[in-house]
Amino acid sequence: MNDRPYGIAALDRPRRLPRAGRIRLGEKDISKAGKEYPRELDYFNLADAPAVEEFYSRQLGVPPGELRLRELDIIFPVNDARTILDLGYMAYGGSGWKCRGNGVTAFNREISSEIDCAGEDCKMVGEGKCKRQGVLTFVCYLVPGLCAYDIVTSSWRSIENCLAIIETLQDLFERIDAIPLKLFREPYQMSYTDDDGKQHNQTHHCIRLDVAASLLDVKRLQLGEGRPLELEPASDACADDQYPRSVQRDAAALPAGKVIEVPQATDSLAELLAKVPDELRAEITTGFEIAQRSTEEQLELLKRYEGQPDELLGYLSALVEGSLAGNRPTSKLDQKPATATSQVKGGFSY
Repeated sequence: MNDRPYGIAALDRPRRLPRAGRIRLGEKDISKAGKEYPRELDYFNLADAPAVEEFYSRQLGVPPGELRLRELDIIFPVNDARTILDLGYMAYGGSGWKCRGNGVTAFNREISSEIDCAGEDCKMVGEGKCKRQGVLTFVCYLVPGLCAYDIVTSSWRSIENCLAIIETLQDLFERIDAIPLKLFREPYQMSYTDDDGKQHNQTHHCIRLDVAASLLDVKRLQLGEGRPLELEPASDACADDQYPRSVQRDAAALPAGKVIEVPQATDSLAELLAKVPDELRAEITTGFEIAQRSTEEQLELLKRYEGQPDELLGYLSALVEGSLAGNRPTSKLDQKPATATSQVKGGFSY
């Protein structure tokens, strides 16, 4: 009989699965005016998940730089919905999140105290300094390497899609881990009504989950016994960054949303832009490009703010804030910002 002590007590810790990278839903690009801005893609950006890109490129016979993957094979590694889909209202500073809330209460790191959280009605949310966020964590089980990946999204539609399948798995199987799933990047037609009562249609690409096996096969799956597996925490410093730092100039971005019932313009775009002071014209042109305004919308805005270039820059600055938050602006952003002049000094911020 072997009665010698084994191991080192300080190293007796939970099994932890490391995170290998982040799969993103967009990229940063450079405008014609030389400004960097984020744009949505209709496929998964694998720039920060090279092992996933290499595997699917080899499987599909497509060079890595040309891969446009819209479907991933995944499983959830742990049976904890809150770990798999981490939700919250997040405000970030230079070294990570500084305030995190759930719509009722929040914890502010700067004052190390719990405060009230107003959710969508919070002033910081309205100013684009805080936003709703979901971090979905999963394992690409076909890809070599025992590690996890995550996706960050601020889209309500994507968050609700993920919640729906997680709740369904819990109801059907009383667990969510070790079940083969498909993660899709799919188009959704959305619409909103502006302050003038006009209907705007636009297409965004969201993520959706579905079971990849038959229900009978899922019921046969058995989990291993022993201590539960834990996940390495997601990065605090970049959890709100949906776009990689590298720029893929050859990537195909989503087309701008199509606007319906736009009034016919009588003046040309060049004529109206010529009326804008030279020192502001480049900023306004960049704002139109980043906000993905159509020619008709540009004409309408130039007429609305004719003789008020600072007011127009304030409006476009609000649109850029909406773009950085991952959403095309709603009717609230069609109002003139109260502090238009202060928003545009020094140009747009990214």
